[in-house]
Amino acid sequence: MARMQALKLDSILLRPLLNLFSALTLCGLIPLFGFKGIDVIGVGVLYAFINYLWRLNEPLIKLTSQQSVLQQAVVSGERIFELINRPRQCYGCDQLPLLSGRVDMKKLSLLIVMINMYCTILIYR
Repeated sequence: MARMQALKLDSILLRPLLNLFSALTLCGLIPLFGFKGIDVIGVGVLYAFINYLWRLNEPLIKLTSQQSVLQQAVVSGERIFELINRPRQCYGCDQLPLLSGRVDMKKLSLLIVMINMYCTILIYR
């Protein structure tokens, strides 16, 4: 639920807001160029300004997208620590502690072969 709210907030504020900023700047520059003519601003200067504006806007968009990933990582870490700090759950009536942490995986090679075959089929399509 919190992730959906963060995604909605990101979609409303971050990328569209930066696009609006650059569009308003361009909209303010175009009438100046259109009404005053080439005397005020040369075509090369106008091109350079628009190019620099997009170069300024692109890193800001990357930063805002990384901020979204950072926020999701902080929330995920918070959930993990909450899970770790919970009291231990008991299943059934067995109260004996685990003797080892060993996990046996039988028929794992068959699964690996099947996954490799599926990936090979996807790659060579």
